[in-house]
Amino acid sequence: MGAWIAAASARGARTDGADPLFQATLAGFGWQAVPHVASAVVTRGYTPGALTAPTVVAPFALWARSRLRRAGVPVTPAPPAAALLGPLLVVGAHVAASGLLGLADRWRRGRTAGIHLVPAAIVVPAVARHLPTGRRGSPRPSRAPAAR
Repeated sequence: MGAWIAAASARGARTDGADPLFQATLAGFGWQAVPHVASAVVTRGYTPGALTAPTVVAPFALWARSRLRRAGVPVTPAPPAAALLGPLLVVGAHVAASGLLGLADRWRRGRTAGIHLVPAAIVVPAVARHLPTGRRGSPRPSRAPAAR
């Protein structure tokens, strides 16, 4: 999501806010406050974003759009297809994060068979230089002469 916001912001900066992608992203940023508040209402408690969505996110989006209007930038309504883009990005980000968390969990538990992020021919020699020698769990043999 951060990469999307950064790309849209860069396009908005280049066009003084007139870029349709920037404006659609700004609108989506403001509208995403609704599910945050709704989730807190449904769960009857605090959920992530329940405080910042109505106090920071929504007011910022409204303020930014009003600044565009005051600057004479034509604020174009987002096309209906853009309304689908937000949920698709959110679902995609959640799927990617879930996959990365699962991968990290497998990596921590040592179940990495079949997972090759970097070719083993590169990693194994580089890592092996920094690992203790000898049997698993045994300390590296001392290179110092034995005390007499």
